[in-house]
Amino acid sequence: MTIEPGREQQSNAGDTVTVVGWTFTVSGDGRQAEVRAPGGIVVTAVSGSTATLSLPDVEPPSNGLDAGPPPKWDVDLAELILRRARPVGSVFIRALVDQGGTATAEKLRELTGLDALNQATQTLTQAASAVFSEGDRHRRGRYWRHFFAARTHPDQPRGRVYDYHLPEELVPLFADALVRLGR
Repeated sequence: MTIEPGREQQSNAGDTVTVVGWTFTVSGDGRQAEVRAPGGIVVTAVSGSTATLSLPDVEPPSNGLDAGPPPKWDVDLAELILRRARPVGSVFIRALVDQGGTATAEKLRELTGLDALNQATQTLTQAASAVFSEGDRHRRGRYWRHFFAARTHPDQPRGRVYDYHLPEELVPLFADALVRLGR
């Protein structure tokens, strides 16, 4: 299929179209579409004007800004992030730590009593970004803010978040930080 500038076109089921590094694929049944951007970024969902992106597990781009080395994790850093986050972040981390660092989204909703986990995950990533960016005019914290992973089910790579994972080495640090904070 050839895309013509300025002309709206429909894609047939099973078609793959590439435009300026972007790849658009329509499933064989025509019910789903996948959009891949340059750099391996995949648009996993679109709702209104919001697109959900899946980023590949790669080193952050430099673009003239050095992301610097990964943070040196310790209990003080974990505590600082939890202090900066709203209380719902600690509730989420407590449940994740209590599950050994990995838990399904369903289990976390059950343990935390939250209908949606996005408020908890957003406050944690915002707090981490702020902590890692302090005193840094280039805001390098945006590169290291995702200290836990939200993973989709292997059978549904474009689906909803299936589970969350806190790296093994961070579990005891956040456990101790939660104890320090009495949470």
